[in-house]
Amino acid sequence: MDFLWCYKFMGLLWKNFILKRRRLVALFVEFILALLFAGTLLLTRKFLIIKKSGPFNYSLQPIDELPPFLGMPDTFPGRWELAFVPSKSVVVKGIIELMKRDLHYNFSVQGFSSERDFEEYVKQKNNAKKVLVAIIFDHEFQNSDDPLFKSKSNFCVCALI
Repeated sequence: MDFLWCYKFMGLLWKNFILKRRRLVALFVEFILALLFAGTLLLTRKFLIIKKSGPFNYSLQPIDELPPFLGMPDTFPGRWELAFVPSKSVVVKGIIELMKRDLHYNFSVQGFSSERDFEEYVKQKNNAKKVLVAIIFDHEFQNSDDPLFKSKSNFCVCALI
């Protein structure tokens, strides 16, 4: 019973062989086309010039301030938004205010009660262009003054430039 699939497979191969043997010209054309296609790929690979771009060295960017191009009016004419989830927690609001103060930039801060609310906000016409950073704390807050756990897996930072 274990070799039943093997017999079926051998029967299928035998049928294909008989059908191909009847149409000998089609068999040779298929074989030549397969070789021609493989040869074309190999020749293209051999004669194609591959331009290697070396390691890139970017200038250092301090982490306590935003890059200067974000403040230019041609990048974005309005004020950037900093979005965070959940908006009901006092602890999260404190973290966001500290971050806004440390970055020395006049963000418009927008809080959302759930990720779904944030997603709906971003899907609206021009709101996706306004949000520079979104911080989502993955923690179920029972009360507004519940502390965050000490684990590093509690938040997700999304840069939406």
